[in-house]
Amino acid sequence: MDSLDIDSLWIKVKSRLFAESRLKTFSNWPYKPSASVLCTPSKLALAGFVSSATSEEPSSAICVFCDRDLIFDPEDDPWKEHAIREPECPLIRLNNKSEVDWEVEEAFTLIKHLALKEMSSEFDTIAKTIEEGYNDILLMNDKTTM
Repeated sequence: MDSLDIDSLWIKVKSRLFAESRLKTFSNWPYKPSASVLCTPSKLALAGFVSSATSEEPSSAICVFCDRDLIFDPEDDPWKEHAIREPECPLIRLNNKSEVDWEVEEAFTLIKHLALKEMSSEFDTIAKTIEEGYNDILLMNDKTTM
């Protein structure tokens, strides 16, 4: 995000808020839907996950709401695994409600959570840039006083 403007913030939040957007990240998911495979891309997306797969861990996914990164087996139920490991996740606290059943207050809570995460990340980037600039100035001052 180039700046903390509301339009780009909403685009980022919206891309994480809805399962349909999260589902698009699982194009190379290793487990194909079958009777024995519970861990499907659609179930992962509904449970708040996006793919965080790497060549070393192709079945890794991270929740956009709580940042819990998990490695899944084919027989894992994404919602149950998520609830066991991160019961305080804002999405888990909705008790497996479908997006269409969210009340306005519930949707707003999730939107606010994602927006605050994004703004915090942006703030951290700005703070790091300022700190690096400050350190550069200190180094230049040290060189001129030697």
